[in-house]
Amino acid sequence: MFHFTVPKEVPRATWQFAAFMDDPTCHTRKVYMSTKYDYDIVVTTTTTYQPKNVTVVPVYEPQPGDWFVAAYMSYWDEKVQQQGLGHKCQYSIGAIALWSQIDNIVNVPVNYQTRLRTSATTTYYKIYVPSGLLSFRLSVWNCSFTLHNFRDINKPCIEAMYLKGRVLPTSSHFHSTESKTLTTNASYSFIEPSPYEDSYYYLSIVSSSIIEFDIKVDTTGNLTLIHFILSVCVRARVCTHIHTPA
Repeated sequence: MFHFTVPKEVPRATWQFAAFMDDPTCHTRKVYMSTKYDYDIVVTTTTTYQPKNVTVVPVYEPQPGDWFVAAYMSYWDEKVQQQGLGHKCQYSIGAIALWSQIDNIVNVPVNYQTRLRTSATTTYYKIYVPSGLLSFRLSVWNCSFTLHNFRDINKPCIEAMYLKGRVLPTSSHFHSTESKTLTTNASYSFIEPSPYEDSYYYLSIVSSSIIEFDIKVDTTGNLTLIHFILSVCVRARVCTHIHTPA
């Protein structure tokens, strides 16, 4: 059993697996490795005397926290396979994980319009969603190029835009979330009707040029406050109509 701790704000993690035997005369065996964190990953490899076969498994948008990898070999009768041999074969399994963490992600204020500027081809922003919110809407509009040679009304100002809760969204060819494009005179709103509570949502903006855009996050309702008002009204038996907060 292997244990890895993936930090927050990692767009991609890569696992490498290898299986070895200590003598070239040993019987080759299949090795199975599996892990599960929202989805199954099953890897099959074969033991070798020298590290020739390394299985590489990329995982996009990995959930932060503990990851466990279970490794096992299929049953075989050691007495039958090694009868008459003086050497007892030893098998070993190795696993490593690699990832890069995105630093200094800009925090987007809630219920307040602001203007942001990208700093790379792919720029990430984060929005903190507290407990009790019924929903939120993230709106992006008024996108503009900062360089004059990119001022083309028909060219997408934002070439791809993604929003996802708890993990950094990716635009990988192998694991792609549905993206949105935006021209200079267009707008788009992401609506999350039942957001994760006490969590960060991450917005990814992809553009081949440095751009600026307006953004605002509007929240709706506060379940904690609504439940408190309802409980007071039920106990007092005086409420005839309740206005839920926006």
